[in-house]
Amino acid sequence: MTGFSCKTGCYVAVVLVALSFIVQHLSIKWSFAGEEDVIKIGSPTPYSGVYAEASKLVAGGEDLAVKQWNEQGGVLGKKLVMLREDTQQLPAVAARKARKLFQEDGVNVLLGAAGSNIAAAELDIARKLKRLLIIHVAYSSELTGKECNYYTFRIGHNSLIEAAAFGAWMVKNFGKTYYFIAADYLWGTSTTEDFIAAVEKAGGKTLGKAYFPLGAKDLSPYFAAIKQAKPEVLFTVAAGNDARLALTQIHQFGLDKEMKIAGPAPLFGAEILSTVGEAAEGIVGASPWHAVLGTPESQKFVADYKAFVGEEPPLYAMHGYAGVDLYVQAIQRAGTIDTDAVIKTLRGFTYRGPQGVNYIRPGDNQAMMDFYIMTVKQGKVKILERVPRESYTVPNTCNKDLSKAD
Repeated sequence: MTGFSCKTGCYVAVVLVALSFIVQHLSIKWSFAGEEDVIKIGSPTPYSGVYAEASKLVAGGEDLAVKQWNEQGGVLGKKLVMLREDTQQLPAVAARKARKLFQEDGVNVLLGAAGSNIAAAELDIARKLKRLLIIHVAYSSELTGKECNYYTFRIGHNSLIEAAAFGAWMVKNFGKTYYFIAADYLWGTSTTEDFIAAVEKAGGKTLGKAYFPLGAKDLSPYFAAIKQAKPEVLFTVAAGNDARLALTQIHQFGLDKEMKIAGPAPLFGAEILSTVGEAAEGIVGASPWHAVLGTPESQKFVADYKAFVGEEPPLYAMHGYAGVDLYVQAIQRAGTIDTDAVIKTLRGFTYRGPQGVNYIRPGDNQAMMDFYIMTVKQGKVKILERVPRESYTVPNTCNKDLSKAD
C-alpha cells in the first residue's frame, strides 16, 4: 500500500491558501491605513424637531472649521471628517445615536448638542464609554454642574455664567421687579432658576414664573397672570421657533408696552431678529458673542462664514465653529488623538477663537468668557457694554475631582 503523495494538486492548494492570506492581510492593512488617515468628529444634533434650524446653523460653523483646517493640511497629518446623526430632539434617540457614532462609526469625539436635554443624554453615553464630549450648544448650568464628569467639556457658555454677567446689570440698569416665562425643559428651567438667584442677590424681586411646553403654539394663556403681576421686566427664556412665538405674541398682546423685555443670548440670533421685525425692538439681553462684535478675530470669522455660507453667522454657527476648532487646537498641542491625553490638555486650556480668549476651568471643564450686554434698535443689534470674564464671579457647582476618570 502506497502513502499519500503531495504533487500538483497539493501544490496548487498551498499556493491558493498563501495567496488568500496575502490578499486578506493587504486588505486589512489598506483598510486600517485608510482609517488612520482621518480624524472623525461626531455631531448628533436634532435636524428635525423644534431645534432643527439651530442644528443646521451649528453645522455651518462646524463645516467651516473642518474646511479651514483641512485646507491647511489637517492636523497631525490627518484630515478631519464630520459624521452627523439626527437626534430628533428626543433624549432616547440622542443616546442611541451617540452610542452608534462611538461604537460603530469610530468617531474620536462628539460635539453636542442643540438642546440641554439632548446634551444630557449624550453626556451619559460618553461617560459610560469613557469617550470625549465637547458641548458647544447647550446652556443648562447642570451639564457642567451636578452632571460634571472627567470626559465632558463645554466651550459654550452656561446659564449660571450668563446670569452672573447679566443679572446684576439688569437690576441696576433695567428694572427691580421680574416675571419669568420659559420653555419647560432643562435649559429653560435652569436658566430661569439661575437668573432668579442672580436678580434676587442683586436686590431685585421675582413676582412670578411660568413654563410653557417646548414647541408651544400659543402663549397667550399665560399673559393675564403676567399683566396682573405688573413686573418692570418680563424675562423670556426661549430659542428657535419658541423665541419667535414669544417675541411675536408679547408684541401682539401689548406686553412690551407695559413692561420691558429681556432674555438670554438665543433671542438675539440673526435667524430670529430677521423674522420677528418690530417685535424685537428694545429688548435687552446678554451674549458671549454677536456678529456685530468689532474685534479682529470676530470680523475674520464673520467674513469667512459669509463667504462659505452666504449669510451672517448667528451665535449657534460660532459655537459650532469653536467646538471643532477647540478640539483641533487641543490635539495639536497634545500631539495625539488619545482621549486621555486630549482631556489632560483641555483642562485649563486657553482657547483663542472668534470670541477672543476663553479659559477652560479645570474645576468643572467649563469655558469662561467675556459677555456683552446688547439691545435691538431699529432692527439692529447694538452692544451696550462689555463684561470681562474677570469682572464677575461664577461658583463652581461641580462636586467631583475631574483630574481623574470617574
